[in-house]
Amino acid sequence: MASWPARTWSPAELVTSTMMNGVRDQLNELHGVALQIANWTPRIQWGVTVPSDITYTNQFGRYIRVGPFVWAFGRLTMSNKGAGTGTLSIGNLPLVVENVVGASTGAVVFSYFANMASNVGQMGGLVLNATNRADIYGTTAATTAMGGFTNTIVTNTTDFIFIIEYLTSAP
Repeated sequence: MASWPARTWSPAELVTSTMMNGVRDQLNELHGVALQIANWTPRIQWGVTVPSDITYTNQFGRYIRVGPFVWAFGRLTMSNKGAGTGTLSIGNLPLVVENVVGASTGAVVFSYFANMASNVGQMGGLVLNATNRADIYGTTAATTAMGGFTNTIVTNTTDFIFIIEYLTSAP
């Protein structure tokens, strides 16, 4: 197998799309692996229900795909959580999650959350096989396990910054 050519990137090159295009081309040429970098629009939903009455101050994301691996970064700041009920989920993932029977192929990590309806000790999530969503879990008190969060944990101004890591079998 070919090795990576030696290369030192300058700080200016690290933030340019030209550099990322070079990485993409090298991955494809040397290893036959495709690299995709694109924007995506995450959304809050209540399980499978996609509400039309949620509004956002911030709603954006970016994702990187290397072969079957996807890293989706996002921020959601609500300005109105709407009237829906159900399981708190982040939906509209950029690519459908791989279907692996008996296991989740990814996770949600929150680097920041604010303006929750009650004290939250920990938050995370699991991507759901063969879907484009991740359900959110967490703790609101000292406990031995995380439980599924619902619409009652968020407010009209809840703010999330997160990364979702998962596998896809999408072409």
